[in-house]
Amino acid sequence: MAGKKLDSLDQVRADGLRVPSIAEREALRAAARESPRYREVEAEVLEIFRAVYPGGSETDAMILEIDPNEFDQDPCFFYERVAERFEVPKDPANEYFGGYGGAVADTIACLCSRLSRGEAR
Repeated sequence: MAGKKLDSLDQVRADGLRVPSIAEREALRAAARESPRYREVEAEVLEIFRAVYPGGSETDAMILEIDPNEFDQDPCFFYERVAERFEVPKDPANEYFGGYGGAVADTIACLCSRLSRGEAR
């Protein structure tokens, strides 16, 4: 993998935190796109992102690949707003922001997966 830049999830995984692998994240993203709530979840997460990180000119596709942890601002506020909106608590089995960490697309995948399993409060 010479020359490939590690994303933040790869880095925290290398640091020993429990987070899904690249293959697992891709599988979660693919499954999320099949969820009946995918479009709703995606639209609302994008809206929350734009409210928390205003002023950007990013397209939806660009935002989906952004990791909020890469901003100077602590991403916890974004993840807390997402968790509150969907009433899905952090996943104790995932040590990177309770499963919400990573690219916005990973956050959406986490939500869709957990909503389909009935994990909303």
